Amino acid sequence: MDLVERGAIAVRGNHDSAIGTSTVSMNAEAQAAIEWTRGRLRRRTRRFLADLPLMVQEDDRLYVHSEASNPERWHYVQDDTGCRAQHHGNGKPRSHFAATSTSRRFYSMSAAAKDDELVPRSGVGVQLLPGRRWLGRARLGGAASRRRSGGLVLRCSIPIPAKITYCRVPYDVETAAKRIRQNGLPFWLADRLLVGR
Repeated sequence: MDLVERGAIAVRGNHDSAIGTSTVSMNAEAQAAIEWTRGRLRRRTRRFLADLPLMVQEDDRLYVHSEASNPERWHYVQDDTGCRAQHHGNGKPRSHFAATSTSRRFYSMSAAAKDDELVPRSGVGVQLLPGRRWLGRARLGGAASRRRSGGLVLRCSIPIPAKITYCRVPYDVETAAKRIRQNGLPFWLADRLLVGR
């Protein structure tokens, strides 16, 4: 909240929406976690989450939690086909950053509609070259994500081309899993952290 007050961009995700309304449908374990969380957040925090936009477009960049054509339906970019559909179907932004997907990938499309795919290495920046459209996905799964959380850092310096870097930070999954169990939440939520899902 403090970062947003100071100008950071934040978009609403499906769990954020579920905190503010009971109409968002989730599986039983996720619903239990939502209800537990809802009961512990202050009204101001719940309002903040509910008021976050579904998408933010800034210059030639689009930020969204799910896919851009209908973000409130919470359909996610899951594979190469979905990424291509986003490139070809969303005519305005040059760069599109989706928070939730099954793996980390950068996709680019040339002016001639040729698609390319790049698996980023942690800490190595990729220049978002002019004349191409880009889609970045940040989520990880599997053993690689077990002890480190991932995300994207975008640096925009005009007139230098923007650069995006995939970053990893330490994440204490054992402590997080222990706290989930201690608070009476479904054990499956703790177990999935330990296997990186």
